[in-house]
Amino acid sequence: MDDPASFLVIGLGNEFRGDDGCGPLVARKISQKRLAGVRLIHPMADSTGLVMEWDGAEAAFLIDCVCSGAPLGTIHRFEPLVETIPEQLSQPTSTHRFGITQVVRLAQALGRLPQRLIVYGIEGQEFGHGAGVTGAVAEAVNEVADRIVNEMALLAAELKHD
Repeated sequence: MDDPASFLVIGLGNEFRGDDGCGPLVARKISQKRLAGVRLIHPMADSTGLVMEWDGAEAAFLIDCVCSGAPLGTIHRFEPLVETIPEQLSQPTSTHRFGITQVVRLAQALGRLPQRLIVYGIEGQEFGHGAGVTGAVAEAVNEVADRIVNEMALLAAELKHD
């Protein structure tokens, strides 16, 4: 991708709390590809910082661990600017963060949203300190990184033609 589009990839989570580290792992995998026009933020442990980070981006991709009761490693994708986030997916996995729904509402009130926001949630269940991600989450990390790279390529092509 050599388009100068402004894409932002944000890996939310704590890499030292098991499956909660999936967001930073996805962002790291994407950073290894050294794509033009892509800025990466990882790890970002506190989602309230998103409001300033994603302002003005053509598209922001947010990756976080979720706990909705779906099977471990399930990948959820939604666009909170055009659809309602399922309540079970909007809850933070840490007591120190806002859920994505609250952050989007805050950004809307402040007029600080990206043009497009795409959220990937990876279903986790192990959050012990010092633990790595579980096998199912590691597989999902690879798949989500590939999906995001493909989506960015498609979006960049769309932007070229606009």
